[in-house]
Amino acid sequence: RGRDNIDLQIVQTVVEYVSRIMRVFGMSNEGSALGWGSSAASSDGQGAADRESILLPVARVLSDFRDVVRELALSGGDKQALLKLCDKIRDSDLPELGVIIDDHGDGRALVKIADPEEIRRDRERQEAEIAQRLLTKQLQAQKAEEKRQGRLAKGKQSPEEMFRTPEMLELYSAWDEHGIPTKDKAGEELTKNKVKKLAKEYDAQKKLHEKYLESLNA
Repeated sequence: RGRDNIDLQIVQTVVEYVSRIMRVFGMSNEGSALGWGSSAASSDGQGAADRESILLPVARVLSDFRDVVRELALSGGDKQALLKLCDKIRDSDLPELGVIIDDHGDGRALVKIADPEEIRRDRERQEAEIAQRLLTKQLQAQKAEEKRQGRLAKGKQSPEEMFRTPEMLELYSAWDEHGIPTKDKAGEELTKNKVKKLAKEYDAQKKLHEKYLESLNA
């Protein structure tokens, strides 16, 4: 632990990143990718005051960023923690100050300046859209679960008993070995089409009942 454990590659990457951000705000350092200098001072005090009011909030954010990166480097922190920190400054800290960082596939980023209020409105709209999609997904999942529970409840009855309920006894008087009706209440043989239809209902109930039994053993 200590200075001997500092990952210099990580520190250099962070310094280059911070330097690039600071140059976006007018702190240039010609001829070097590291650090930043001061541009020509204004001839009056008002220019310097305006510059400070604009840059100081960003400088504070980047200073806090640097402090945490340094702590990670000294403690031998993993790269995932550093990446999360980079995401935080991109997604939360800088947008509050009107700075947008768009990551590109080549590993570089595009920095843009925008109205902080507009950034907040865009973020709120995106968050609302995400919340709506999540709600829709939850409702769909709830509907699917209710449907599944309905099938399980229906499958609680065994197929052998489905045609022997009090209501069915008012319609049929004879059944085969599976419990499928073969004669009506008057003792007349059921037509082949009728028996075929009842057999399909039996098979459907059999599948539902098997699912129900599986749910009990799950």
